[in-house]
Order: sequence, then C-alpha cells, then structure tokens
Amino acid sequence: MGKKKGKLKKREKKAQNPPKPRTTTVADQYNRLEVAPLERAYKQALQAKAYGTASELYMKLTEARRHHRVLIFRRERIPIGRNGSGSH
Repeated sequence: MGKKKGKLKKREKKAQNPPKPRTTTVADQYNRLEVAPLERAYKQALQAKAYGTASELYMKLTEARRHHRVLIFRRERIPIGRNGSGSH
C-alpha cells in the first residue's frame, strides 16, 4: 500500500509589487563627490610635506564638511540607478 497522493491544486500567482525606486541622500552624494576627494588630496599633500597646499585644502575641506552637515540635516533623497538621474 503506497502513500496516497493528494490532488495538486494550481494556484493563481499574485502579481508582484513593482520594485522600490533606489534612492540616496543628497548628503551622501555630496560627500562622495566633494568631501572625499578633498580628504584624499589633503592626506596626500600632508604625506608629500606640501604644507602650503595642505593648508589651502584644509580650508576647502572644512567648508565642504560644514555644507555636508547642513545637507545631512535636510535629509533630501534623490533617485539613483538605471532609471534615476544619479551618477550610478
């Protein structure tokens, strides 16, 4: 006596929700495009002992960081990805 097989019911598949749009904050994008390159250039100038250049970069870096803090407070989001207008 074998095991009885139940009748298979074919369920209708539910339509999936569309994917959420990918977004990032304006502050994160500003950090990636403005602050991080300045930090890298500043560290390279210090390692090369180019202190005059490093002081100029430090002033630009502090201004960029202040602006970044303002953007963090705003919490604005922008689309990224294939359909968005972001750089990725």
